[in-house]
Amino acid sequence: MTDNLDVKLFIKAKKAENAFLDTIIKTCLDNGSIYEEQFGGHSYPKVCLEEAKTKLKQYAGGIIYFRHEGLATYQLTIWPQESKKRKLGQISLSVYGGNFTEEAIGPKNAEELIKITKSIWNTLDEKPIYGFADDENHLPHLNEHPDDDILALDIPINRFWLNFYGKDMIEKFGEDALVEKEKGYRTEKLDSGLLVITDVVPTSYKGSWNKK
Repeated sequence: MTDNLDVKLFIKAKKAENAFLDTIIKTCLDNGSIYEEQFGGHSYPKVCLEEAKTKLKQYAGGIIYFRHEGLATYQLTIWPQESKKRKLGQISLSVYGGNFTEEAIGPKNAEELIKITKSIWNTLDEKPIYGFADDENHLPHLNEHPDDDILALDIPINRFWLNFYGKDMIEKFGEDALVEKEKGYRTEKLDSGLLVITDVVPTSYKGSWNKK
């Protein structure tokens, strides 16, 4: 059985500098991901990595695909600039076909995704404001989580499987309010941030595990 997950990190809008794009791609590669030449990037499949990076820089952001053991294929979207629909920049990972539902391997695969996302956060010079990850069916649509709310730090606490909080969020709510005390919850320090993990995999993927 396979499952789809989305991770979204929201950053203050900025120019898509070459070093910024290169850093994120290198972070994925350093964490065991392999560029997927078959898919390449949005609108330019079957090109080598250097060509894909050139296109990404040409369009000041976009999509590039990777493979990763346990995660199957994932789509990395880097869009740091404002757009007609967004005031914030965004870095996202969309996992297609990663196996998270089997109790024997789901937690291991989830940890791989967490490791990649943490590494992206920690490698950025300017940290995200906020971020989340969950089963794609449980994530909000654009109009349910407008950028104005994120900029105002008007954000529900620990609503998703993974919850990433930048320093402004920590200052507003206090670390104690963000750290869940319930059994099974886990909190990790990030560079100028905090990650709250609410379960070993998204709860909806646990199936019969929940009955144990």
